[in-house]
Amino acid sequence: MEKLKLLYTADKKDFLEGYDLYHKLYRQKAVYIKAAIFLIPLLLFIQQICMDPYFYMGYLCIIVCTAAIVCIILTPNMERRTTERALENISGRKYQFTLYEDRLTVERVYPEGEEPAAKIMSTEISLGEKSLKLIETETVVGIFTKAESVVLPKREMNDYDLETIRKYIK
Repeated sequence: MEKLKLLYTADKKDFLEGYDLYHKLYRQKAVYIKAAIFLIPLLLFIQQICMDPYFYMGYLCIIVCTAAIVCIILTPNMERRTTERALENISGRKYQFTLYEDRLTVERVYPEGEEPAAKIMSTEISLGEKSLKLIETETVVGIFTKAESVVLPKREMNDYDLETIRKYIK
């Protein structure tokens, strides 16, 4: 049974804020862990070089570990810039968010006369999903799982909409 239906317009800024929330929620910890995995051998190779300055393989290993750490730390920034460029043409698109008792769906709404070039799949998230999380900021409501994310702008919601979403997504 349908509990809430919300029509909203997509905005690049809102999607980027949602991307940042998703990254902090699910991926940032993994970045730190991967960097620490390379930091430990880096420190051990530095110690080895201090004890034996003629251990030339240690210098190569220090360079490799440092490069790996830099790549791991910079990858999320490059991914965000790529996502930002991909969202250039998304402003003005309309979407429909529908909340049911057991799931939620998001579908793109096309203007009359405009049909999609290919069959576009809608996003559907089960409310029983274990990794389901709701995060609110001043401008957006983010609904996240490990595999999916939905970002709803608060500017197009009233208090009833927010309360209904909070009630069904805990």
